[in-house]
Amino acid sequence: MELRLAAILISDIVGYTKLMETDTQGTVTKWTDARDTVVEPEVESKGGRLVKFLGDGFLAEFSTVQKALECAIAIQNGVRENSLKFRMAVHLGDIIDDGKDIYGEGINIASRLEGIAEPGGICISGDVYNQVQNRIPAIYEDIGPQEVKNVAKPIQAYAVRYENMPGAEKTIPNSSEAGIPSIAVLPFDNMSGDPEQEYFNDGIVEDIITELSFIKNLRVIARNSSFTYKGKSIDIRKVGDELDVGYVLEGSVRKVGNNVRITAQLIVTSDNSHRWAKRYDGTLENIFELQTEISQKIAEELNLEFSSITEVSVGQDAIKRKEAHDIARRGRAVMVPPNARNIESSKRFYHRAIEIDSNCALAYAGLGHADIVTAWHHEFDPAARDKFFKSGTDLAYKAREIDPKIALPYVSLTVSFLLQDDAEKALEISKKGMEQCPNTPEACMGFGLINTALENFGEAIQSINRGIDLDPLFRTNYLLLINYHYAMQSYGDVIAVFEREFRDALMVDLPPYDWSIILCSYKKLGDHEVASNLNAELEKAYPEFSVKNLEKAGSILPKNIFLDLIETLEICV
Repeated sequence: MELRLAAILISDIVGYTKLMETDTQGTVTKWTDARDTVVEPEVESKGGRLVKFLGDGFLAEFSTVQKALECAIAIQNGVRENSLKFRMAVHLGDIIDDGKDIYGEGINIASRLEGIAEPGGICISGDVYNQVQNRIPAIYEDIGPQEVKNVAKPIQAYAVRYENMPGAEKTIPNSSEAGIPSIAVLPFDNMSGDPEQEYFNDGIVEDIITELSFIKNLRVIARNSSFTYKGKSIDIRKVGDELDVGYVLEGSVRKVGNNVRITAQLIVTSDNSHRWAKRYDGTLENIFELQTEISQKIAEELNLEFSSITEVSVGQDAIKRKEAHDIARRGRAVMVPPNARNIESSKRFYHRAIEIDSNCALAYAGLGHADIVTAWHHEFDPAARDKFFKSGTDLAYKAREIDPKIALPYVSLTVSFLLQDDAEKALEISKKGMEQCPNTPEACMGFGLINTALENFGEAIQSINRGIDLDPLFRTNYLLLINYHYAMQSYGDVIAVFEREFRDALMVDLPPYDWSIILCSYKKLGDHEVASNLNAELEKAYPEFSVKNLEKAGSILPKNIFLDLIETLEICV
């Protein structure tokens, strides 16, 4: 038996019983034809698993809701000439897989949604809508919350009006109009032959990513995900599939003395064709101008408006600023995972960056984040904790003052104020972050965090999913998704995300707070043995851990849910 999260597609034929009564042979022939020529090939082509046929319908599962909905639309379009009409539904939920069939609440919800779909139509749940609304061209009609038997809370539902649907031809934009261009900037190759230049190269790529992220109507994959391909042999089509992007920018950097040569090429992921390629020659003194020129060229190629956010720095100022930025980024890299030793290591890099450039906003942002994480996860003495909160907050404000377009300070301040019981201020800061940095995963995650705490669950999951969409391979983002599911008391979803994303995690990879949520979820699901084993490992890895300390540290969960977490932990320890 396996409990996991899955994208579920379920369907049946409208009026099948009556059709069988009036024309048994003809109905069977039409259904068989649709099954063999449309349903099975489309499920297979979208990477799905056809679990079973249900007499007059079928049940399939997919790895992503996007693939499930794309398959549903393709099947509906494929059976358009068939006189049979299908109702379909897509839902993301828990299933139990025994190797032959799948069961569980997720199937029940999908079945309920399928029952309210129009003939020839598709109905999706709110969780599906949050992930596909900006990625699949369609009109999504809000049909309100739906009661589902044996499910405590109503399920938000949407009707999908897709291309070629009867009556929708004049209202559905084509893909080029509705789809938002998407791009991943991969790490540039180091052509200098000096391993120390890797950070210089990575800094150029990160600056390009940052500039692109402020272009309206462009989806830009964040650095954490695009850099997972660093040092690997790359299949552009595979990158396109894994990150769900239409374009990839790749290139190389050669630095010899004061001279810099950047070669960049924009590639279409669907067919591996080159949109353009160009060489940029310059010096360290005008490195930021070169980066901006590349970003501007990408915008031009995609017919998007571009306005640089990069501060103009030339000459020695540019050299100092570039060096400080690269060192600050090294500090951020060594802080993962955020245990006490890594935090101290990161702070040494940040202080060094500030020595080089006293206005290095990235370094102040990193120091502020480090102190606030320390206050939350590692410091339990009240006076010392308050000191870290104050210094972290002051540093985050300083970073924001220097450069309001950096997203991290908004997240740090949101967490700081929330943990100090000022949720109103935390929400205000988070909203400001979304205004200043709307296309960054950090701002989205910060907004999702505070809305989870305030039980604004619709806004929370939409923002969390947006953050994951922008940074799909960065595992830390999924910790917030775990918090969201725990706040919703969807313990099966907590475990499904944990086992998918953190199955290989060591105890030191996650703070005690996150392990506590996972431990309690197993306990809530009745898996007492796993909960007991996790508790023993937690106490061994973190001798200073106690329920009392966790309660003092606070949480980003709603208060009533956090109190329940504490009570569950007290039973376990």
